[in-house]
Parts: sequence; C-alpha cells; structure tokens
Amino acid sequence: MKKSVLVIYGCLIALLMSCEEIVDWQPGTDDIAPGTISNIQVQNLAGAAKITYDLPLDEDVVAVEAVYTINGQPKKVTASVYTNSLTVEGFGSTESRTIRLYSVDRSQNYSSPVEVTINPLTPPIVSVFNSIEMEAGFGGVFLQWDNPTEADISLWLLMEDETGTMAEKETIYTSANSGRFNFRGMEPVAKKFGIYVRDRWNNFSDTLYMTLTPLFEEELDSRAFQRLVLPRDENDAGQFGNMFDGNIAVGMYTTVDVNASPMFFTIDLGKPVLLSRYKLWHRQANPYNNASPKLWKVYGTLSPDVNNTDPDYWVNGYQQDWVLLSDVSDISQYKPSGDEFQNTAEDLAAALAGFDMDFRGDAVPVRYLRFEISENWALPTRSVIGELAFFGTSVN
Repeated sequence: MKKSVLVIYGCLIALLMSCEEIVDWQPGTDDIAPGTISNIQVQNLAGAAKITYDLPLDEDVVAVEAVYTINGQPKKVTASVYTNSLTVEGFGSTESRTIRLYSVDRSQNYSSPVEVTINPLTPPIVSVFNSIEMEAGFGGVFLQWDNPTEADISLWLLMEDETGTMAEKETIYTSANSGRFNFRGMEPVAKKFGIYVRDRWNNFSDTLYMTLTPLFEEELDSRAFQRLVLPRDENDAGQFGNMFDGNIAVGMYTTVDVNASPMFFTIDLGKPVLLSRYKLWHRQANPYNNASPKLWKVYGTLSPDVNNTDPDYWVNGYQQDWVLLSDVSDISQYKPSGDEFQNTAEDLAAALAGFDMDFRGDAVPVRYLRFEISENWALPTRSVIGELAFFGTSVN
C-alpha cells in the first residue's frame, strides 16, 4: 500500500514539472481599450437626462461611465453592465450640455469617449420658484409652493435687518410635492422679504422680493366661546368650559352616548374671526394614550345649516359646505419622535407645552369650528382634550 501511494505522488510531481504554464481562474489584465457604446438615446428630464445605449461586444466590459461638470465641478455617474441606461442630474438650467460616455473594462481600461448632447427640461429650482406664493401672514409671512417632481430642495427666506441688509432668517428643507410655511414673531410693521430656492448641487433660483406688513395676531378671548350642539356631536357632559379654564390636567371628557367614530364637537367663537393657529393640550395624565385625539380635522364656517337635522349630513356631507382649516393626518405633526409606542422626553415636553398647529394660510373668516376626530390613541368612541387656545384677529 505504501509503495502505491509513493508511485501516485511521484506521477503528480512529474506531471506538474512538465507543465510550461499554470492558468489562474481569473483572466490576466491587459491594456487593450474596450469598444465604445452605440445606439445612444436621450430622454430629457427636469434638470436631468436619462441616457440609454447598447454595450460594446467586449466580454470584459464591466461599466459605462458618464463624465460632465456642474457649476465648474466634475461629476461622474457609473452604471454596471447589468443595465443599459444611466441618469445624469443636477443641472440648474435648460442650457444644452455635453456628456462624455466611456465603457470601462475589468482592467480599468477606458474606451474612446462618445459625446452626447442633452437639453434638460426646466429644473426643480425654477419650477418651485415659479410656483411660490408669498404674502403677509399673522406675525410674519406665509409661503406656499409646489414641487411636482418631489426634488430635494431648500427654500431660503430673507428679511431686511436694521441696517437695510437682507439677511437669511429661515431655511426650509423639503422633498414633498407641495408645502406651506408660516414665519412668525414680527410686529405689524412693513418689512422687505426675499425667497429663493437651492438644490444639493448648489444651483440657485432667482430671488423674489416683496415688501409686506405682517398681520396683527392675538389670542382670542375664550369667554365669548359657547358650545353649539349639532346632530351627531359628542355629549360634553357639561365639561365644555374645562377646555378653556387654563387647567390642562382636566379638560373636556365626553360621554359614550354617541358611541361611534368619527367623533365631533362644535365651538361658537362668538364673532367672525380670521384664524392663524391654535394650541391643543392633551390631558396630561397620559397624553399619548386613552381617549386623547390622535388624528383629527378642524372645519369652519360663518353660517352652519342648523335646520338640517339629517345625522348622515353631519357625518359625511357637511364637509362640502364648511372650510377645511386644519388636517392632522400624521402624529409626527405634533409628536416629535413620531413613535406610536414609546414616549421620549421630547414627546412629553411637547405635550406639556401644547401642540401649536397652524390653520391653513388661505383660510377665510369663520365663526364656528367643528372638530372631527377620526382616531384616538386608545379608546375609540370617547374623546378628551385638556385645553384649547385660538389665535387670529377679529374681522367685520
């Protein structure tokens, strides 16, 4: 047996020594440039372009690379051989641009460049800028805009300081398809404001300048408030006034008479007002639990149809006749962590301070407010609110 093993081992040694070359599993590197891409097609996009192509036949091609510049800075986009397209983006105008395209092989050899001209469509910074509406708001200015491509952009608000210099006061970062923003904290004195849009490639829009006088804002006198009882409204069990007594520990806790969702209650403010915002305090014993509102809307009107006694109208129809003033559709609008199950120290501090909620900037004068609570934190058919406060100004 030992002799057989020695014979086999000797044969293997002889075989290996007789080979002139041992071939590795990986191919060796070379300095041969691959072929170029072909059949190039361009789809121009907003501030960008999608480029499709056919790959060269070289078996060792691993990528296609696009090289271009934005604001004098070199940019590069790489796509693997498992796709036949790439997208170049970040262009701040509709000017024609030249893109150089290379195929790259495993040995990092680059092909000769193939140049293609793109003509980007209107970039997001321009389309967003063109949609901006800036007007006087309560204690400052109100902004709204559209961002149909949901691009990552920032809006920079400027305000004239004491020396007459336009200084940056607020930056709003967003990728939502539309937005609204109230900038407050100013006296009702005429000031010059500016707004421009910027993207992550350091492209800037023009700047819109306006001289505006912020509207006067005050807290409404709750002594004029009364409860208006409409069909399908909650029974307040005589606790309506608890929402306006300055004590956030108690509040209005409705009964279970209605026993249905959504839950409603209606407030008569006593006179027509133009509302800017409101503050809502959850009952402090357990603010993100129990019957505290989780998701809700606020509607307003000057003249409710009190003669309509159809309960279905007051659940599903009145919204067509009233104005939607506030839509709290996500807990992150008032709960800093946005976490449904855990309360952070910041969450508890926010509940104690009260949730400051903006009314819509294009709101109209109203006298009656109807809260429509679609979901509570726990109990489904009762509601409790610790305290409410409303801000705005009286109108004739």
